[in-house]
Amino acid sequence: MGLKERLEGRKRPFATYWVLVDQEGAAVAEERLADARTRYQTLLIVSAGEDRVAEAAEQVARRLADVRACYEPIRLTAMMPDDFERLVGAHPPRPGTDDEVWDTKALPRECFFRCAPEEMTRTEWEEFLTGRVSEAERSALFNTAVAANVRVLDPTVPKDSTPTPS
Repeated sequence: MGLKERLEGRKRPFATYWVLVDQEGAAVAEERLADARTRYQTLLIVSAGEDRVAEAAEQVARRLADVRACYEPIRLTAMMPDDFERLVGAHPPRPGTDDEVWDTKALPRECFFRCAPEEMTRTEWEEFLTGRVSEAERSALFNTAVAANVRVLDPTVPKDSTPTPS
């Protein structure tokens, strides 16, 4: 596959936020995962044998899957760049606030609605955001949507350097 085909096949960037949907189940699952990890590490230290170590590693993987089952991933897909720029233009910084680039109250919220999975309507998302999540979770969802759209340079990469996959 050539450059053109690879670039044409590229999908828009996305960011995922994991919403805890089973708090009680997660507490139990995380405790079981910690126990499985401790057992695995102990078997490694005492050189318990390949079969026992492999079995313990599989147990860790199962327990990790149990923890993940307590969360629902919300995949926030980036808008087209021109659409995001129009959104930014429609939400300029508010006078008398710390806003620098855009209205930090309105833009992240609107960005979320435009990036959220379409299997729920805006009204359903509104109900979810007002009745099912904390303020911290709501802010994190909004910020994740903005992050999907904004390319932030990695400060650890030297100025004239081009990062490449390792």
